[in-house]
Amino acid sequence: MWKDLALDVIGVSAWFPLLDEPPTTVLDVDSLRQGYEGIFRDHLIPIAERNPGRPLVFLEYAAVDTVETPAHPSRFPENGSLVFADTNGNGLDDGQEVQDNLYRALFETMEAYPGLVHGAFFWDTWIAVNEGHWESPSIHRAYSFRGKLSEQTVREWYDRFRTTTWPPWWTGGTSE
Repeated sequence: MWKDLALDVIGVSAWFPLLDEPPTTVLDVDSLRQGYEGIFRDHLIPIAERNPGRPLVFLEYAAVDTVETPAHPSRFPENGSLVFADTNGNGLDDGQEVQDNLYRALFETMEAYPGLVHGAFFWDTWIAVNEGHWESPSIHRAYSFRGKLSEQTVREWYDRFRTTTWPPWWTGGTSE
């Protein structure tokens, strides 16, 4: 498809459904990683193999902080108010826990396939221009990870990338 276009980069909209049906409980990182493994194996690796020399980049990736997100990652909840729910009794909001597990599973899968994904743009990570922008993501169900469990996970992985030679496209910088 891209041969005639002489593109430099292959951009992928990374709203990958990992399940056919929405889950009703918090899925752990290993379960979600299995879903990403299938996406990488069945779709991303073949795309990269058909387009040697063209870096593959996720042009958009995000996960709404709801339990159902693994089946419908791009579906925004009708009621966006964050109402704390902890059905597994671990003291964490179930939706935020799923969002965090999705980011962890994605990063772990990317690490398992070094050189396959050369970058990712995270959706809804706009710059806060006033106090309302800082507060909004932490009180609403949203794609943003600001003020949620996933914020620390993203920081940890970016710091990890900064101090290693993986991924090959990483040039340094900080997550601050």
